[in-house]
Amino acid sequence: VNRRGLFEALRVYDALTYGGATPTEAAKVLAPDAFSERGDPDAARKKVNDLRQRATSLIEEKGYLKLVSRDYIEDRSKAGKT
Repeated sequence: VNRRGLFEALRVYDALTYGGATPTEAAKVLAPDAFSERGDPDAARKKVNDLRQRATSLIEEKGYLKLVSRDYIEDRSKAGKT
């Protein structure tokens, strides 16, 4: 997995999937200059959609973020001490 841009992709995924943000809202946070008079908001929205696609592929298709719940880890830790 190429780590470059991974954090940004995960932020976009979270914002759009769980935060209820729109691609435009996410683009305004990631690239506020794109929404200035001389900016390119379409390019910023395209970048957001590309980041979402990358994160979706990693998370949903490749299982990159399969996480073990904290409760499971704590239960295993307690079981190992008895």
